[in-house]
Amino acid sequence: MDLAQLAHDLDQEFRSTCAQLARDTPWFVAFALDRTSPTKRSSYKIGPARVPDFNIIEWKHPLAAAYYEGELGEVFEFDGPPSETRDRDKLRLQDGRLVYTAKATARGRVLSRLELSEKGAAAVFVEVDGALSRDGEAPRSMPVGAALPDIRALLSAEQYRLITASRERPVIIQGRAGSGKTTVALYRMSWLTYAPEGDTSVRPIDPSRVLIVMFNAALRSFVQTSLEPLHLEKAQIATFHHWALQSVKKAYGGLLEVNPDVKSLPGAEAAVRLKKHLGMLRALEAFVQSQTTRARAWLVERLAPYHATKLIERFDAMTVPVGRRFVVLKGEALRERNAAKGNTQARWDNIYKVLKQGVDRLSKYKEELLSVLTDEQLLAQHIPDASRADLAALAGFQRALQGAGGTGRRPGPKVSFDDLALLLRLIQIKNGGIPDAEDDENVTVYDHVMIDEVQDFGALELRVLFDAVRSRSGVTVVGDHNQKIVPSAEFIGWEKLASELGFSGAAVTQLTVSHRSTRPVLALARTLEEEPSSAEAEGRDGPTPRLFQTDGTASLREAIVAELKQALAEAPQGHHCVVCRWPRVVQELCEWLAASKDLAGVSVRVGHNTNFVFEPGVTVTNAQQIKGLEFDSVIVVDPTEAHYPANAQGRRDLYTVITRARDRLAMVTAYAPTPLLDAAFEGGLVTRELVGALAPVTFTEDDEQPF
Repeated sequence: MDLAQLAHDLDQEFRSTCAQLARDTPWFVAFALDRTSPTKRSSYKIGPARVPDFNIIEWKHPLAAAYYEGELGEVFEFDGPPSETRDRDKLRLQDGRLVYTAKATARGRVLSRLELSEKGAAAVFVEVDGALSRDGEAPRSMPVGAALPDIRALLSAEQYRLITASRERPVIIQGRAGSGKTTVALYRMSWLTYAPEGDTSVRPIDPSRVLIVMFNAALRSFVQTSLEPLHLEKAQIATFHHWALQSVKKAYGGLLEVNPDVKSLPGAEAAVRLKKHLGMLRALEAFVQSQTTRARAWLVERLAPYHATKLIERFDAMTVPVGRRFVVLKGEALRERNAAKGNTQARWDNIYKVLKQGVDRLSKYKEELLSVLTDEQLLAQHIPDASRADLAALAGFQRALQGAGGTGRRPGPKVSFDDLALLLRLIQIKNGGIPDAEDDENVTVYDHVMIDEVQDFGALELRVLFDAVRSRSGVTVVGDHNQKIVPSAEFIGWEKLASELGFSGAAVTQLTVSHRSTRPVLALARTLEEEPSSAEAEGRDGPTPRLFQTDGTASLREAIVAELKQALAEAPQGHHCVVCRWPRVVQELCEWLAASKDLAGVSVRVGHNTNFVFEPGVTVTNAQQIKGLEFDSVIVVDPTEAHYPANAQGRRDLYTVITRARDRLAMVTAYAPTPLLDAAFEGGLVTRELVGALAPVTFTEDDEQPF
């Protein structure tokens, strides 16, 4: 096949299609299949929208698997919707040999780049003076930008298989930093909402019944901008704490506030540790089981005057949680009351009031939480490794926290962030989902839940999220243990996670190729991995990471400015980031940089939670905020042992920070760098430069003695 002629033909076809459809990019992939009987070549395009008359399909169509998974020169077996639908779509195809593939990049209704491949040959063509010319450049990796990249033309077979994995099983994706695991997971959510027209065997999920849980507010804001092109704009996207707080408030009718600063309360350390313990799950279940027995006894006693034996039998026969039993029977009693008259109506009215009171009593979740966390005997049974002192400390902490603003019989409105998962779990156990306090017959259960950065979620939080979905098959989780930055969240591990999701004994799927960072950045990152690979780091070429050792604060800031100037010169429309370890120094440094004459005209701003601007300029932030984000260049301030100690957590924190860089990585410090970088220095993976005045040489008495 003449690839140059094919490139010319595709270029002309692209321009013609743009004009006829009045679209700038009607397709971004082309491929062809040779039918064996009768002999005929069929060419297809993959684009942002389906246009059957032009043989343009969406990436989610079953036929697209020929491009993503097919082998050039091999026969692709089409497994699509019924033939009558294919005929209507003019996609009359049974099987065919994959002849060529083409990845297209367009600008202004003109192909600016075309990557062509056939069996045994490949070529890249770029636009020169209005026409495509052969170019020797290697194919590009994943694109970068201010939002999640459009990878529809660049999906590897491995990624495509993950995205289109069985709808009947959960998916677990473990991937290196920059491997596109979050993007792949979101594309899977998009694929799950799609069903080929005419194929009644596929039940797509409703985007409004999808929950996407991100690690922090900055990452949530970053991803939010990318949901509309994926047709996921109706999905609920939130951090765990934000979603949990809104869900608890929805289910709980009383006052509820989160106290964000509880470290000063006595017993805080023990409380944080014990609230994340797996035994808390069993303690909550035991509490509800005991409560169910008490609630039934109360119901029998209060209904005795109204001869409601059959209603008690109905209560016992139900297999739903105790809260749902009361709600269902309350609804039935209300309908009976409204249909009756006289004494019968009065009888059903009293039954209804008893059941309504039961529902109200079972909905006092905040009060029940205080009961559970101060019941030292109950907790000792289910957390046997907890000391009496720790259990007493937890009880004292919770009384102090919930006692503020309360009375002798009722606690105040305050809870802690760590209480939200406990409250939600309590609500789920009693209702089978998240009820609505204003309409208790309405219980929210999601069709699908996606959890990003799963390694930073504790067992209790994961159980709450897994039980928020209709079935375990509706779960997609992604993570990387090298990026675990929340020490207090004890990750249950990949094998236990697989077991929880019904994947017992199955391997976790791994994405190993990083599309974000350059080869030098990846080589440095490899030295920080818990289980570094022996394979050579892949990726684009780029500058070697540098560490600037300064002689004080003034020269440190000057070094930051100098590095920013260089980064801005290379990528004036890029997004550059200065990362401090802790939030307390971010604002001062940002103000100093913004006032620098050398950065005049450059947008310099603080990035914190939802106040992240993903536009050209400089963002100054702290290490906790940038999880999952990426920048054209990154400057790490003071990568010292105090900030990144030579232990497992320090290693993960530093790994997470440096792998945010796409192209340039620099580190600046006035102190000795962390020993975590020693291996990189020894391997020549980081260059070291001195900045500022050097200390004058001095000699000791030993230096004056003969050698």
